[in-house]
Amino acid sequence: MSKAGARGQDSDSDHLDADLRERLTAMEIKVRKMRDTRGNLNDSAHRSADQRNAMQKRYKEHRELLDEKLAERKAVRDLIAQHKARRNSIQQQMKDLFGRQKSNRDDEKGGRSAAGEYSRLISEISTLEVLMETSGRVSLVKEKEYLNDIKNMRRRIKELEPEVEQFEIVKVDLTDVDAAIATLKAEADISHQAMLEQVEIADGMKDGLDEMFSERDFLKAEGDRLHEEFVSEKEKANAVHEKIADLMSQVTEIRGELEAQRKERKSWMTEHN
Repeated sequence: MSKAGARGQDSDSDHLDADLRERLTAMEIKVRKMRDTRGNLNDSAHRSADQRNAMQKRYKEHRELLDEKLAERKAVRDLIAQHKARRNSIQQQMKDLFGRQKSNRDDEKGGRSAAGEYSRLISEISTLEVLMETSGRVSLVKEKEYLNDIKNMRRRIKELEPEVEQFEIVKVDLTDVDAAIATLKAEADISHQAMLEQVEIADGMKDGLDEMFSERDFLKAEGDRLHEEFVSEKEKANAVHEKIADLMSQVTEIRGELEAQRKERKSWMTEHN
């Protein structure tokens, strides 16, 4: 190759080399800026993640406290339901007694009161048992009669129990219906007052719980917002990272071209020499 040809090739090579180096420099500057941008986006994403985690921790602690308060309110409401159910049952018991008061009094005249018969039989059994235990003058025949009577009375008591038990939500003396009704009314009033006291306690909890519900909703919304912010910044950082990867492949390609040109020039110099 002539010296003039070699110089011409060197000139063309230097021009191409300068273009590639200029492109390479511009790309490298762009890559550095994009890396800074990606770093800033990742930092922002990490800050959002830290704030989100802190907010979610606050939300969890607040939710646990709220659950405790709700459990307390549920316990109060359960008491309200219990007192109310007892009051209603006693009032129903009173209603049944009122409804049967007249018929029971009529039955008593004929000796047919279930409550009266029930009480009388229990009393008679007790009397006979005491008599047999304490009296030494009861013959075997008479004792056998007493035992048979006791057996029959107990069978009759068993038959009367379902009818009598319906009046025993509160234990009252069913032989005196008026006194029984008075006792039931007093018991119903006690249950009603107890229910009202628990209602007042439940009402007093309302404002505090409303505030806690508002705080819960705020913490949940803030946690969701910060999470969305984290996801958004991370997606932007990932998008920049993909662009950097694409640009770096071009940088690698240009560097390869420059290296190939350097080897080619070296080869020319070797051949020229």
